Amino acid sequence: MNNMISTLWRSFCAPTIGHNRLVSRWDRASKMLRPMLWLISPLMVLGLQGSLVPGVRCGSAGIHEPWLTEFHRSHILSLKGTPCPSRSPVAFSLNDEGGLYAYWWRTDDSFAWERGVAGDVVQACADSANLYYVTKSKMLWTQPISMTSNSEGVLDMDYHESKLVAKAVAQVSAALDHVLFVTTGGELYLIGNNPGAMNQPRLYEDAPAYCEKPFKLLSGVKAAYAGPSMSVVILRDDSLWGVGSEWATQSGLHMVRSGSVTVGKLAEQVKNATVGLIQCLYISKDDKLWAVGGNAGLSPVFVADGVSSVVSEIVANPETTSGDGFYFADEEGNLFSGLINGEKQPSLTRQLLGVSDVVPFNMGILYRTQGVPLFRFRMPYAEDGSPLGSKPESGVSFLTAADYEINLAFRHRVYDGLNHYVLPCAEAGSKPVRRFLNMDSSSQFYTLDDAEAAAGEVNPRFCFGGVVFYAFETQVEGTKPVYRFYSERTGSHFYTIFENEKDWILENVPEHELRLEGIAWYALPPW
Repeated sequence: MNNMISTLWRSFCAPTIGHNRLVSRWDRASKMLRPMLWLISPLMVLGLQGSLVPGVRCGSAGIHEPWLTEFHRSHILSLKGTPCPSRSPVAFSLNDEGGLYAYWWRTDDSFAWERGVAGDVVQACADSANLYYVTKSKMLWTQPISMTSNSEGVLDMDYHESKLVAKAVAQVSAALDHVLFVTTGGELYLIGNNPGAMNQPRLYEDAPAYCEKPFKLLSGVKAAYAGPSMSVVILRDDSLWGVGSEWATQSGLHMVRSGSVTVGKLAEQVKNATVGLIQCLYISKDDKLWAVGGNAGLSPVFVADGVSSVVSEIVANPETTSGDGFYFADEEGNLFSGLINGEKQPSLTRQLLGVSDVVPFNMGILYRTQGVPLFRFRMPYAEDGSPLGSKPESGVSFLTAADYEINLAFRHRVYDGLNHYVLPCAEAGSKPVRRFLNMDSSSQFYTLDDAEAAAGEVNPRFCFGGVVFYAFETQVEGTKPVYRFYSERTGSHFYTIFENEKDWILENVPEHELRLEGIAWYALPPW
C-alpha cells in the first residue's frame, strides 16, 4: 500500500501556494488521484474558537440554501472581495479595485471555477438570468447568464457581450425576474417581468407586463430593494416605503398614489433593507434590525442590535410554510438565522462566527468569512477493523478545506464538523503552512516551522505537498493556539485548539499514545 501511495504521490505531487486556488497546475494534473491519496492517509487535526481578527482581508465564502441539512457544510471557495447579491446559480464578488468575478461549479459540485467579468465596477447584482453592474462612470450594464457543459461534466459560463442599459445610475437591485434601478437624479426604473399573482394586479400597476426598456415608476428615491412579490424603496428623507400591489392589499398600511405605483410608508430613518417572500427587514440608522410585514405585521418588530447586513428568505419555510425566515450578520461577525413566529417575537439561532457579509444567493444566501474553513472527518474503522476513528485520542482523522476533497470525504468518512479557519493568502504576521505525506505511516503532516519544512523536503520518507494555507506564527488579537501532539503508535501528528480537548488528552491519554509537542500555529475561529 505504501509503495503504491509513494509512486502515485511522487508522480503527481507538485508545490502549490494556496490549496483553494481554483485552477492550479497541481489541481489539473491530479484532480482524480490527489483526493484519493489524501483520503487514504490519516491526518490528525482538530479546531478552535474565538472572534474576528482585525486586519484580515483575504477570505472565503459559503452558501446556505434551505434544503441543505448542515449549515456549515456549505463552504465553496475563496472570494476576491465582497459577495454580490445573485438570484442566479452563478455567484459574483467585487474586489476593492473594482474587479467583478463570477464563480460556478461542476455538475457534480466537486470543483469550483472563477472568471473575471468586468473592471471599474462599483456595484453588481443578478436576477435568475442576467447580470447587472454599475461602473465608476455611473453606467448600468447587463450581461446574460448562461452555462454550457462539456463531455466531462465541466460547467462553463458562456461569454456574452455586455449591453448598456442606462447612464447616471446610482444603485441597482435584482429580484428573481426583474430589476429596479435608481438614477443619480432619484428616479426609480423597472426592467424585466412585472408579475402579478393569479387574478391579481401586476406588481407595479401601470408598468407593462414585460419591460424590455427601463420604465419609470417613481421619483425622489435614494435606494430600491426588489422582491418577488413586493418591493421597498428608501426615499431621500431616509423613510422606507412599500411599493407594489402586494403592499396595497395589506390591511392597516396607509397607501398613496405616486407616479406609476402605489406606495405605503413603513418606517423612518432607514439605512438599508431586504425583501423576502412575505416580509421586509430593514436596518435603521442606529444599526438596529427590524422586521415588518408578514408575521411581523405592519408595526415594526425589533430583532437585534449592531447589524451590518441582512437577507430575507424568498422561499417558504418548511416549519411554518411561510417565507418569514431571514439571516443577518452583526458587527462582531456573528451570523444568525431567524424566524418571526405567530407571537411576532423573533427566534434567533447563531450559526457561525467570522462572517463579514451576507447577501442573497439563488434560493438561499452567500456569506463571506475570514479565512478558509477546515473540515474534519473521521475514519470509522482502522485497516485492522478496530474502531480507531471513534475516539478523539485515536488520531485517525482527516482535515481538508479543498472542495473536491470535502465532497469525496463525505462519501467515505464520518463527518466531524467545521474545525477552524486558516488564511488562503499571506497576511501581515502570517507564515505559510506546508503539507507533507509520510510514506511510512500514510499520514499527513502540517508545519509552519521553516526548519521542519526544510528537513521534510530532503527526507525520503516524506513527499512535499506544497504550501496549502497561511497561519500566524505568534498570537494576534482574536486567534488562539493550535496545539500539536505526536502519536508514536500511528506515526501521526494531532492538532487541536480546543483547550478542553487538549486538557482531556493530557489527563487521560498516555504520552506514548499522544505526546504534546507545543504550539503549531495560531488560527482563526469558527465560533
